[in-house]
Amino acid sequence: MPTDNTHVTPGVIGAVLLVLCCAAPLLIGVVGVAALTAWLTKSFYILIPALLVGLGLVGLALYRRRAAAQTCSDQVARKQGSRS
Repeated sequence: MPTDNTHVTPGVIGAVLLVLCCAAPLLIGVVGVAALTAWLTKSFYILIPALLVGLGLVGLALYRRRAAAQTCSDQVARKQGSRS
């Protein structure tokens, strides 16, 4: 059985190009996350206040959402009560 590398070589080259094509975005993402992590370790005194502000905004949004739902249900109850 003869060994013919004319089909193997383009297949290997294609496989290497495919790996590079698919691995490049992953590599860029991993390097970006690593750089962000390195930056965040130096900005520790900014992170805690930013976390507290973010949690405060979430709490404010939940409070307003609950208040709006309560107002809406009160208005519906009044309308239903006036019809009876």
